[in-house]
Amino acid sequence: MSVEDREIDGLFERSVREIRPDFAAGLFDLVRAKDVGLVELAPDAPVEITLGQPQRVGRRSARRSLALIGAAAAVLAGTIAVSIERDGSSDDVVPASAPPSAGVVESTAASTQVSITPTTENQPSEAGPRLSWVRAEAGSIARSQVTKAITGPRGFVAIGMGFDDGAKQGRVWFSADGRTWEAPALDVFDALQVMGVAATRDAYFVVAYPNPARAPAAEPQLFRSNDGRSWLPVDVDLPRSSQIGSAGGGIVVAGGESGGFVLRWSADGESWTDAAIDLSQTGLVDLQLPNDADAEVSYLRGIRSDREELQIFSSVDGRNWSLLPAPPIAGAFTVSTNGLTMIANPDEQRCGEEVSEGLNQPDPSDPAWMERLLEQLWSCAAVLQLTTYDRSTQAWSAPADGPGPAPISGPLVWTGTGWAAPLIGSDRSMTVWTAASDGTGWKPVEETRLEFDDNTGSPQMPVVASGHGKVIVITPDRLVGEQTVVLVGD
Repeated sequence: MSVEDREIDGLFERSVREIRPDFAAGLFDLVRAKDVGLVELAPDAPVEITLGQPQRVGRRSARRSLALIGAAAAVLAGTIAVSIERDGSSDDVVPASAPPSAGVVESTAASTQVSITPTTENQPSEAGPRLSWVRAEAGSIARSQVTKAITGPRGFVAIGMGFDDGAKQGRVWFSADGRTWEAPALDVFDALQVMGVAATRDAYFVVAYPNPARAPAAEPQLFRSNDGRSWLPVDVDLPRSSQIGSAGGGIVVAGGESGGFVLRWSADGESWTDAAIDLSQTGLVDLQLPNDADAEVSYLRGIRSDREELQIFSSVDGRNWSLLPAPPIAGAFTVSTNGLTMIANPDEQRCGEEVSEGLNQPDPSDPAWMERLLEQLWSCAAVLQLTTYDRSTQAWSAPADGPGPAPISGPLVWTGTGWAAPLIGSDRSMTVWTAASDGTGWKPVEETRLEFDDNTGSPQMPVVASGHGKVIVITPDRLVGEQTVVLVGD
C-alpha cells in the first residue's frame, strides 16, 4: 500500500470524524481527479491536507448535501481502505470512522418519554445493562450537527456545528444529566470550528480553529472549563492538526510539527511533557486517541505509515506508551474494565472492492452516482466482530460475533455493567444493541429503533458517550429532516 493511500485514508478518517461541514469540496475534487494519490509524503511527514471550501447554500439544502457527502465519504474511505497483512492467508481492513451524527428532533417537553421501556423479551438479564430510555430536551442540538460527545467531572460535553440563520456556528454543549442540553459559550465558539474534546477528572478541554467561512486562518487553540459552561483559552502552542484525548489523569495532544509527528501529555493543559512512544521510523496516521478520563490504562490506535499494520499502544500515565501485540481484527475500540474491545465489519474489504468499481464513472459530482455507490454499501451488511485485549493476560481473544448485521461498524461503549452499540441497519434505521459484560448475548432494544425516511437524506452514524450511569446517543431523527435527537438510557 502506497504512502498516498495511507494519507487519503487518514484524510477521510479525520474529515468524516471531525470536519465534515467543510469536506464536500475536497471530496469531490479528489474524485473528479480520478487519482486519490495526489500528494507525496515524506516517510516521517504528518498528514496535513488543506481542503477547499464549498459554496454557501441555504440551511436546508446544505444539511441534506452534508448528509449525502458524509455517507459518501464512508463509502469512499472503505473503498480505499488500508489492507493490513496478518498472515499469508488473510487480509484485514482498517475501517474508516463513519460520519458523525447530524440533524435531531427537539422535544416539546423536557425528558419526554419515547415509549422506550426495556422488557424481558428484548433485554434479558444475560444480555447486559437494563436501560430505560427517554428523549432529551436537546435545545440547539436539534438544529445542529454533533461530531463528538464525552463524559467528564460535571456531566456531558458535546461539540459540533450549529446552523441557525444559515450560518456555520461553532458549538460546545453541556448537560449535567444528559436530559437537558445548553450551549452556554456562544460568544467564545461561534466563529470557530471545534475539532476535539477531552476531559480529566477535574476539567474539560476542547481544541478549536477559526472557521474559514467566518474568520481568518490561525493556529489551533486550546480552551479549558471546570464546569462545562464557562470556557477560557489556555496559553499554549499546539501542533498542527491537533487531536486531543484523555490519558493518565490528564490530556494528550497529537499532531504534526517540522520534526514529524508529536505526542504530548499535560495534567492541566498548561505544562506539557513529550510522551515516550516509539516513532523512530515514521509518524502515525489514522489515529484514535483515548477518551476515558477514569481509565486506569489508556490506549492509542494508529497505523504506522511505513508499515501496513495497525498498532495499539497502552499507557498508565499518559507519558510512557508501550506497543501491544497486533490484534486479530482491525477496527475502532473502546476501553472496558479489564482492557479494550475492538469492533469491525468482517465484510468491509469485500464491500470496498465491490464499491470501487463505481469510482470510474464519468460524472462523480452527480448525486445519483453517489446514491448508487451508497446503495452498494448498504447491501453489504454483516454481523460485526469483536475481539478483546485482556491486560491481565496481555493477549487478544479470538474474534467473536457481536451486534448486527450492519453495513458499517458503529460506535461501541462500555456502560460499567455491559455494552451498548447504536447501529445503522441496511434499511438505514438506527437501533441500540446491548450485551453482557463478556460481549455475549447481543440483543436489539427494539423500542430505541428510529425508522428512516428517504426524504431526510443519507443517514450518518450516531455519536455516543457513557458515564454517570447513563448512555447518551445523539443521532439524526430519521423521520424528520435536518433535525437531531438525543436519547438517554439510564
